Amino acid sequence: MGPHVGGFLSTYFLWRWIFFINVPIAILGAILVTKYIPDVREEKPGDFDFKGFILTGLGFTGVVFGFSLAGGHFISAGPNILLVLAGLGFLGLYVRHARTHPNPLLDLSLFQLVTFRRAILGGTIFRLCMGAVPFLLPLMLQLGFGLSPFHSGLLTFVSAIGALFMKVASGWVLRTFGFRNTLIVNGIVCAATFAVNALFTPATPHVILLSIFLVGGFFRSLQFTTLNGLVFSDVDSARMSNPTGINAPTQQIAASGGIALGAIFVEMTQFARGESALTPDIFAPAFLGLGVLMLLSIVIYLRLPPDAGEGLAGPSKRHLAADRDQPAVQTPNPAPTPASTPAPTPA
Repeated sequence: MGPHVGGFLSTYFLWRWIFFINVPIAILGAILVTKYIPDVREEKPGDFDFKGFILTGLGFTGVVFGFSLAGGHFISAGPNILLVLAGLGFLGLYVRHARTHPNPLLDLSLFQLVTFRRAILGGTIFRLCMGAVPFLLPLMLQLGFGLSPFHSGLLTFVSAIGALFMKVASGWVLRTFGFRNTLIVNGIVCAATFAVNALFTPATPHVILLSIFLVGGFFRSLQFTTLNGLVFSDVDSARMSNPTGINAPTQQIAASGGIALGAIFVEMTQFARGESALTPDIFAPAFLGLGVLMLLSIVIYLRLPPDAGEGLAGPSKRHLAADRDQPAVQTPNPAPTPASTPAPTPA
């Protein structure tokens, strides 16, 4: 609902309302969560990693904010680069801190799981490219094609319809074809539906635009669903809450990085052509370049085990191996007692 509601507010009212409207929606969300979501808590959560909280907070803020500012040119390049470097520096300090803390805020040992590691790496590349969509598409449709924000929103929101249809079908797709095959084939389709935006012109019939956006939303949703499932597939129940702490921030970094990357592609094209105006064809190299970059994630998925993701019903110990082409870590588990479940393999 966001694109056309936001476009309607920006076109016929005040653009600031696209931010104000989030307040009642957030209040409603909090009420519904309080009423319907169980208050599940860890029995023994351990001591809170306050130092890790400060380091990761500063680190992620610097990186995400720096990438976001890079896309909009709100500050000069020097301070912008320093902001990103400072964020990366704080994240580096956290890595060193996490190695010695008994209960670190972000469990970096999860990267020993091949399914988790490749879902994060491949997903970051994929989301980096897709993060440019909310920046490039409205810019092309509004400044390049001359459409109003409301008209632009009416065209792009159909991708959400495709996503809803895919949510119904994703379970069957993954059971039938598996996580690895889905990520590889669907990743190629997503790259193609992304790159085809480079062929659009102001004369392209809107029915074609709607069709491409619908199909793109359909397959993009499947890729997101598969990646999010793979992140948790081999994590034992005792650490099931830990992947979110890594997965969620990396998604935000990739999304903000996509904005900066999209802006860089557009500016490089303008510089190469000696143009300053945002003409309709100025966006084509960005869509093509990011579509090719998206294919790099396929290389990461190719090295997933054929049965990756089957551990959603329980952890798969052989996936603790660093990679499929490396020998698996053979660590015997202690025998379970009748009142307990099998202990997870130590990282």
